[in-house]
Amino acid sequence: MRKITIIDSTLCRNDKEFTFKEKLEIEKQLDRLGVDVIELPQLQDEKVDLLFVKTLLGLLGHAKLSVPFGKLKDAFGDRKDYVLRLEVPVSTLGMEYLFHKKPQDVLSYIKTSIEEMKSYAETIELCAIDATRADKNFLKEVVSEAFSKEVSFVTICDSASSVLPDEYLNLTEKTAFENKSNLAVCAYNKINTANAISAMAVKNGFNFVKTQINGEITPLTEFCEFLRENGNKYLIDSNIEYSKLYKTVNNISQIDSPRQNDKIKFDIKDDSQIESK
Repeated sequence: MRKITIIDSTLCRNDKEFTFKEKLEIEKQLDRLGVDVIELPQLQDEKVDLLFVKTLLGLLGHAKLSVPFGKLKDAFGDRKDYVLRLEVPVSTLGMEYLFHKKPQDVLSYIKTSIEEMKSYAETIELCAIDATRADKNFLKEVVSEAFSKEVSFVTICDSASSVLPDEYLNLTEKTAFENKSNLAVCAYNKINTANAISAMAVKNGFNFVKTQINGEITPLTEFCEFLRENGNKYLIDSNIEYSKLYKTVNNISQIDSPRQNDKIKFDIKDDSQIESK
């Protein structure tokens, strides 16, 4: 049975800012659910964000933290048991207008950054933003460069919801990624295909999936339902405690929408109706 790593990035949502207390509660809920990695967003307030990371480190049991390459790594001190991620746009539009770098400069940046990152954390991620609109040959260069520098995994982002599930999988085939087990899928849900893309990816060898609750990318609930219903068929599993899934999502949704008086209603009313593993 192949174990799928669930990486949740609910706190990285672009449409929502949570308070310090809300963020702590969300992270504790995700940790108890069995999420493997919890992503934190870019540094906003250095003093507050560093304190938040240090506080979380004393609360989490199962989950690892993932932070972007930058000042947040300082909160870990000598600890290396976290994920340090490098987020780089790889489409022509992204490189030119958001990153202000030429393709070869991007490759050089990736190379030098990964070399530095390895001295801080034991798990290194390269997140290829807007990968599905990148030049396929250049994307292959990016991924090859990352793995030659021994990154732990590379995330292929469909940031624009520009492909269907078969096209996403075909992209990874055409760019000749030799080992899909070190790839993560991050699919945006603008056209309601994110869960299908993520399911197709893990079915075909991806071992990492990024999710959110009430966010822009693959919904955590839907993907966990896919695993619960199809795990035996495809010989895949996760560390998620399915019996806690709906209660956890409901609790986090209440934090997300505190003015909402009625609880979120699901097709399955109570977690007791879901068979625990």
